[in-house]
Amino acid sequence: MKSLSTRTRIIILSSVVTVFFLFIQEIDFRIITNINFPFDPWKPLILGLIIYVGTFWVLFFKVKGERLLTILLFPAINIFALTLFSELIVDNVLNGVEQFGAIFISIIIFWGYTYISLLIANILNTAHLADIPLEQAAKAAQFVLTLITAYIMFFILFSNDIFIILKIGIVVLLAFLSSYNSLWTIDLKARQRFTASLIIALLMCFASMIISIWPISAPYIALILTLLFYIFLGISLEIREIISSSVWIEYNVLFLLILVLIILVAEWGINGTVI
Repeated sequence: MKSLSTRTRIIILSSVVTVFFLFIQEIDFRIITNINFPFDPWKPLILGLIIYVGTFWVLFFKVKGERLLTILLFPAINIFALTLFSELIVDNVLNGVEQFGAIFISIIIFWGYTYISLLIANILNTAHLADIPLEQAAKAAQFVLTLITAYIMFFILFSNDIFIILKIGIVVLLAFLSSYNSLWTIDLKARQRFTASLIIALLMCFASMIISIWPISAPYIALILTLLFYIFLGISLEIREIISSSVWIEYNVLFLLILVLIILVAEWGINGTVI
């Protein structure tokens, strides 16, 4: 019997997970597990685990060593964040007919996001074994999806009433894992990747602690943390080379924009924001 191609496996897994995503929308695992949380954490965990194992199947189980953390975890983190975001939008923002329409749109976005994540994971895994033309495109796409996922997670964390220590801890864990996954794609020793990822995680920890006590709303907090993450990760990805002056100018301009944004959108009591 002829084995299924990788692309066929990606389509099958994307479709199966999307159907499962639709099916569990009607289940509230918080009631089953008797936990009091502003959102259901079990749905994204279950789907993330399915994607993790499913990616192993998509890649013909030819993944071992460090790639068990990098290649397999990349789509799992993406789907975890997207599932959680979809749940919050559908349950807390919309109702009735709006929920039906939102779920339909979520299905399309979910399938596409899953497919792209799996496709990137496949290309990066193949590029690890042999040089292929699509490697640079996959790295760029991974970087973009990493930032999108980071924004979604930051928004979720800071728009819900979550214990501050847990909130900061998730930021640190997400920053470390996402950084390590991105740095794995360049030629660095494991110790260097670990050190750079840890430094980024600590910087994000410090930034999130400061920004969490600043009087600004969750969307701006998420945007600011994502821009900072972009700067830290961008510098780390160019760690092997001499960073050009134009790149430093870009990062400095972004940092100044962040400072301006913090001042302008802060809600100063009854006077509101500056703008």
